[in-house]
Amino acid sequence: MSKNFKSFLSLLFLSNLVQAQEGVQTPPGKLSEDCIVRRASLDVGSESTKFRIADVDVCLQKVLAVVESAAERVAYKSDLSKSTDSTFSQEIMDAGMGVINTFKERALKAGATQITGVATSAFRKAKNAKDFVATIQERLNIKIQIISQHEEAILGFYAATSAGKN
Repeated sequence: MSKNFKSFLSLLFLSNLVQAQEGVQTPPGKLSEDCIVRRASLDVGSESTKFRIADVDVCLQKVLAVVESAAERVAYKSDLSKSTDSTFSQEIMDAGMGVINTFKERALKAGATQITGVATSAFRKAKNAKDFVATIQERLNIKIQIISQHEEAILGFYAATSAGKN
């Protein structure tokens, strides 16, 4: 697994962490061990879904240790290119749901207390992406945010510039 991939997923954790814990600091007298939680993150990309579980210090907003990383091919972009109406097929959505569910089970087994994710390019293009993401949240209780090209570029930039710092 490349350093850029690891850095990118670390940033996903931190971006989700900042959204969920904005403004949280270690209260006076609170031990940093009280701030450590296990979280999981998903990067639902155009051709694969990447997954990571890590221990995160929510008070310091820092990934402490990676517990597990994995990726599975789900060819959303290829499926979309075959579509005549710019929608994901039921087959690819079922495959994606299966992969995300498998990753959810692994995260829960590993003790993750929160699972969040982002979706990128293919999801910005597919007309039924918002409905698919809503179905994922409804059935699996996992929030997947479709990020803009700009947000994806920023994450990519920070991943590239932080490679080797982890």
